[in-house]
Amino acid sequence: MKIQLYVFLLSLLVSQNTITKLTINYGISTHQNQRDYQEDRFTNSAINNGQFFAIYDGHGGDKVSSFLATNLHRYFGECLKNETNKKKCF
Repeated sequence: MKIQLYVFLLSLLVSQNTITKLTINYGISTHQNQRDYQEDRFTNSAINNGQFFAIYDGHGGDKVSSFLATNLHRYFGECLKNETNKKKCF
């Protein structure tokens, strides 16, 4: 279900059709398990009149997941502003 929703939302973003209103209710929850610190990260950010949602699984550390949570939505937003073929941003 989660993957299907993700693919559906991506197809909405890159399609030529216009949707007047799409409302998504969302929440965020984390579970640290037995580690001393949380390695996973998430992002919810407004970009280009839309929302960017991402979950980064920090296998073996939090350096990559932290970097992505801080930067990927910005890179993606910049690509969407400058690229006419939106599929290339993915």
